[in-house]
Amino acid sequence: MVSNIDEINLIGGFYSNAAIGELKKDNNKDYNSIYGFVAALLLEYTIAEEKLKLTTAQRILEFKKASVLINDIFSNQTKNEIKMVTDILKDTINKLIKFRKKTNQWNISNKDVRNILNTEIDGKTYSDRIYDNKNAIAKLLKKQTKDLLDGKTSVNEIKDLIKKTFGTNDHVTDRLVENEISRVCRELDERYFIDNDIIDLVYCGILDSHICEKCLDLDGKEFKRDDPNRPKLPKHIRCRCFYSIADKSKKSLNMSSNKSDDKNPVQGNKISNEQLNNFIQKLNDLGVNCVGFEEYHGEYDVLNNMVEDLKVIINDFPMIKNLKNGLTLKYEDAGNVEDLAVTRGKTIILNKRVFDDSEYMKQMYDKLTNEGWFVKGTDYRSVIYHEIGHILNNKDKRLLKSVENDIRKRALDNNMKFNTYVMENISEYASITYNGYNYEELLPELISMCYNGNNKKIAEEIINQLKLR
Repeated sequence: MVSNIDEINLIGGFYSNAAIGELKKDNNKDYNSIYGFVAALLLEYTIAEEKLKLTTAQRILEFKKASVLINDIFSNQTKNEIKMVTDILKDTINKLIKFRKKTNQWNISNKDVRNILNTEIDGKTYSDRIYDNKNAIAKLLKKQTKDLLDGKTSVNEIKDLIKKTFGTNDHVTDRLVENEISRVCRELDERYFIDNDIIDLVYCGILDSHICEKCLDLDGKEFKRDDPNRPKLPKHIRCRCFYSIADKSKKSLNMSSNKSDDKNPVQGNKISNEQLNNFIQKLNDLGVNCVGFEEYHGEYDVLNNMVEDLKVIINDFPMIKNLKNGLTLKYEDAGNVEDLAVTRGKTIILNKRVFDDSEYMKQMYDKLTNEGWFVKGTDYRSVIYHEIGHILNNKDKRLLKSVENDIRKRALDNNMKFNTYVMENISEYASITYNGYNYEELLPELISMCYNGNNKKIAEEIINQLKLR
C-alpha cells in the first residue's frame, strides 16, 4: 500500500551518520592523551594523603604544559568538528533535496542552500556553537588539572572527573549534530512546501521508540501550512519530528486517530518455532525468500492463507515465478499503523505493527473496503494480491501506461471521466496518482479484484489482454 516508510527511513538515517562515530573516535584518543599526561604527573611527583605535593614553580610549569596540550587538542577538535559537521549537513541537504524532487520539480539555488546551512540562531551559527562548546570543555579540563596540581582534587578522583568531562564532550557533539540536522531539514521542508504551494501537512513524530509524550500526542495530526497554531519544528532539543505532505487524494489508513471507539493494535502471541519452520519451509517450496517472521505475533492462519495465495499467484504469473533469486516476503515494523504493506523492488514488506494484531488488521482492511477505498468484496487477503501488482509494475514499467490506456478507453466508451470510472468500477485507491501522473495503484487493485473481489470481469479482461498469465 502507499507508505511514507521511505521518508521515515531516509530521515531516521540522517541521525545515524557514520561520520558522527568518527568524531567520537577522535575524542577517545584525546582522552587518552590527557589522561596520559596526568598519569605521568602521578609517577613523577610525591603523593601524600592522596594529593600531589608540588612546589609553586612545579605547579606553574606543569599547568603551562597542560594548558598547551589542552589548547592543541581542542583547537584541532574544533577544526575537525566544524569540517565534519559541515560535511554531514551538506550530505543531509543533498539527500533530502533529491528525495523531494522525486515528488515535485524543485529548483532551489546554491545561495539558498548556503543561507539555510549558515542560519544564525540567537546570533550564532553551528560553527560558532562548536567553537563555544570546545572552549567550555577545554576550560573545565584546565580547571580540573589545576585543582589536581594545587592539591584540591585527589589522585583517585581525577581519572573519573576527566572521563566524565570527555563524556560530556561526546554528548554535546551528539546533541549539536542532531539539532543541526533537524534544523536544516525542517528549514528545507518549509521552503519546499512554499515553493510547491503545498498546503496540507501531517505531523510525523514516530521514527522509532525514541519520542517524547508531547510529540507523540501530535503524531498523525493534520495542519494547514499557514495555520498560526501549527507547531514550529524542531520543537525542542534533539527533536526529530517532521511534516509530511498530506495527500488529500488518499485517505489516512490510521484507524486510531479520530474515533473514540477505535483502538491501537495489540501484539498477540509469538509464533512457535514449529509454526515458523513450517511457514518458512512452505515458502521455500514456492521459491519465496522469508525474512523477519521469527518476530511474528499474529494468527498463524493468516500466514497459512498467505502461502495459499502466493501459490496461486506464482502458478498464474510467469513473471513472478521467474523472478531472479525469487520473490522475498519480509516482516518489518514500519513505525506507524497507517500502512498494511509496502513493496520495494521484488520484496513485499508486511507492517509488523499492524499484522501482529490480526483482528485489528482485518477490521482495518474491512473498514476501508466498506468506505470504497479498496475493491468491493475484498478482505485482508488482498494485501498480498495488491502487492504482487506492484512487483509486476516494478518488473515492467510499461504496464503502468498499458493499464491506464485500457481503462481510459473503457471510461470513454461509457461516457465517463477517467477517475469517476475508476472509483465506481475498481476502487478509490486505484484512482490516486504519484508525481501527478503515474496511476501506480491501478494494476495492484486490478489483481486484488481479480483474485478476491466480487466483480472480476473488468480485472480478468485487462489482465488477460496484457498476457500477464
